Amino acid sequence: MIRRDLLAGLAADLFAFGSVMRRPHHA
Repeated sequence: MIRRDLLAGLAADLFAFGSVMRRPHHA
């Protein structure tokens, strides 16, 4: 079973990565 904390961490990482990719100047 997938852990909620792990899933949340993965989602946060993905969100942060997408944000950086969308705004390279904000990196």
